[in-house]
Amino acid sequence: ESDLTIAGPAGGSCLARTFPSLFPMFPLDRIYYKNLELVRAGVPCGIGRRGLSDHLPVMAEFRIDR
Repeated sequence: ESDLTIAGPAGGSCLARTFPSLFPMFPLDRIYYKNLELVRAGVPCGIGRRGLSDHLPVMAEFRIDR
């Protein structure tokens, strides 16, 4: 069992649909993290991002405690 966590929308483990980018149907892309606090994660909206790749980008923001 891994001690990594998957970054999902709204801080959950639910995965956003990222493939294919023109009509996303499958949650293929993930960000795994460890020892960080997830602030937010998701797939950016907007037609300008479509067509750059066959996958939509997955973005995450983390907080690092020092």
